[in-house]
Amino acid sequence: MKSQNENLNFALPISEIETGKNGTGVIDTVFYYRLPNLVNKKQYHKFEYSIKLPMKYSKLHETLTKAYKDSIRDVVNKMNKDYSPTSPKSFDKSKGNAEFFFAAHNTNFPYIIYLNESNVWTYGGTNTKDFNIEDNGSVEYCSMFGYVHAVIDKPESMTLEDFLKDPKTYVDYVLAATGLYRTVASENITIKSLGEPTSVSQHMDYFGRTWTVSYFDINFADSVLICYALPLPTGVYLMYDTTSREEAYCETYLDMQFITDFVYTSYFGKVKNWKEYLALPESITGKQPEYMKNITMEVDKRHLKFSIGDITTNIPSTVMKANDETRIIVINSFKENGNKIEFENRALSIYTDPKDNDYKSIYIRRFNKPMASAINKTNSSWEQYLK
Repeated sequence: MKSQNENLNFALPISEIETGKNGTGVIDTVFYYRLPNLVNKKQYHKFEYSIKLPMKYSKLHETLTKAYKDSIRDVVNKMNKDYSPTSPKSFDKSKGNAEFFFAAHNTNFPYIIYLNESNVWTYGGTNTKDFNIEDNGSVEYCSMFGYVHAVIDKPESMTLEDFLKDPKTYVDYVLAATGLYRTVASENITIKSLGEPTSVSQHMDYFGRTWTVSYFDINFADSVLICYALPLPTGVYLMYDTTSREEAYCETYLDMQFITDFVYTSYFGKVKNWKEYLALPESITGKQPEYMKNITMEVDKRHLKFSIGDITTNIPSTVMKANDETRIIVINSFKENGNKIEFENRALSIYTDPKDNDYKSIYIRRFNKPMASAINKTNSSWEQYLK
């Protein structure tokens, strides 16, 4: 609060020093913690810790970092108990939950379900930008809830399996699109690559989807880039953040894990993309959730058979001439299964190249009867479908 023209001094009674315990270091701090997609919800947290001194600095740093990390995990776990799927204050339990179970959205770019300023759960999205890469690949990206989000369609010259096994490659592509710089003598120098990740692991979200988690050191800034990546038929959906080492390993990874439970995406691609996607090994996809296991495809000169579980199409080539360029979109929504919620496949869209003279398209969707708490607009839509 001081002005630039005056000194500002703080005085502490010497008794505060004299009453301290010899050989003991004390940390006592309070702060509010907020998860990125809970816009106005902050958790009050107090971090208290005592440690015997003296101690080597490296050991002190290691001990305090672990204590702080455990403390942050505790506060995030408390928020998880309130706001994660199936928790008392989550979107599936809140006012308006009937609309989440009724709707099925075709998302060209994934949505993030979030709790807005009015304390209402809704789908979050924003305008995206496009960036072309070699061999007809592309990066579509945006900034949302403090992170960079991107859908990368792989170059056609790469197999989907090779692409997904190489975090360096897809992170290089997204950095080329979004830009990462180092300032040298007042000039911003473009960083083209962070090299190989320092560690790679997997994270399974609430719905059973497996994400590849990669950490990249940014040594000149004592920082880390964290990337969470989800396989798609055309490539990968990812979100990343760059932050200090302490924040990365104490806070950011927990925040990003939380957000993975709220990612809503459709699955789309050409027949050639689906062939590769459905053949991916479990080492990449992890153990697939039921709604993904239900997706199967057979295609040859005679027919195209595609199943998403309850809905199966078997289209003769006399009706639609399917080939590697035929597009297929799988759209899902939520369902209750006991005390859990799950994704289920609701709609299937198959269409040939719109530029073809013999353009054909098929769209099949199942509508579930709305829950008793549904709003009038949802009930009116249901009545229209019935009639």
